[in-house]
Amino acid sequence: MALYSDVNQCDMFTEHLVSDEESVQQALNNLFNTRLGERVFHPEYGMDIEHLLFEIMDDEIAFNIQHRLNNAITQFEPRVVIMSLNVEMIPDEHIYSVNLLYSIKGLGDRTFTFTKKLQTKD
Repeated sequence: MALYSDVNQCDMFTEHLVSDEESVQQALNNLFNTRLGERVFHPEYGMDIEHLLFEIMDDEIAFNIQHRLNNAITQFEPRVVIMSLNVEMIPDEHIYSVNLLYSIKGLGDRTFTFTKKLQTKD
């Protein structure tokens, strides 16, 4: 029996629900893809990093992105226990690579990985 479940947003025709790890991965992906203020009835939900992607890439911006991501995940995804969160600059590709190692409350000692590439706007 699943501890967590959500509507499957990727393929609603074959599998109507996702559970546990897939549910949390889907929620993290939604959080990363939502700008702060974008949700009409929940304007405080989302990531406040879009404007940072227009800045010149440097360690200070990477740290600021990491800090904002940590705050958003902690605030909006209470099922996640962050074990490590790294934001790495890859200047040649104009991206910040985000690597999140986490566990899910109630699912024991298992760890999961979430990765995302944030494209800069330069």
